[in-house]
Amino acid sequence: MEYRLELVLPEAGRRDTLCGLMDTQELELEGGDLSELMAADADEGVVGVYELGFHFLPTLSEEAAASEFESLKALIGEVGGSIFGERAPSLMPLAYAMDKKIETVRQTFDSAYFGWVAFEAPGASLAALSERMSAHPSVLRHLVVKTSREAVAATLADPTLDAAPLVVEPTETVEAAPEDATVEVAAPEAEVA
Repeated sequence: MEYRLELVLPEAGRRDTLCGLMDTQELELEGGDLSELMAADADEGVVGVYELGFHFLPTLSEEAAASEFESLKALIGEVGGSIFGERAPSLMPLAYAMDKKIETVRQTFDSAYFGWVAFEAPGASLAALSERMSAHPSVLRHLVVKTSREAVAATLADPTLDAAPLVVEPTETVEAAPEDATVEVAAPEAEVA
């Protein structure tokens, strides 16, 4: 069974799949509940293909975000994972504000560094990975989804699925024609057999 993770940017009216253009079922993991995903791969020795999508705090510098990304990849190795695809985090606006309690103060963020890592790992290691990600001080939010090597390869081959192009750029406003304007439409030319 494969899953799809979508990013919705209401300002642009875009709905982008983060890892591949695959025929999949959506999986919602509320509050870090990995039970449905783990149930399928809980047998000892079963290795699955997963994607870890994450948001790092926007208060990090680009260098610090890159360093945290390297430590996240090391964490995947520590839980028995083998990485085969990734997109480095890049700063982008969020579709909605997210809160995180830092020390004793709840802070709200409207942007974050988004990135993802595709890896193979035993299904039993997902709980440990999710627990460590939840406790990580630089992680605003994370999500683990099951995917396929083919979907990751398709995503990596398609530069339009990079996180950077998802940043909404202002566009030029075009004025509409007055209501009483006449619009001429040419009739289609007849096909000649």
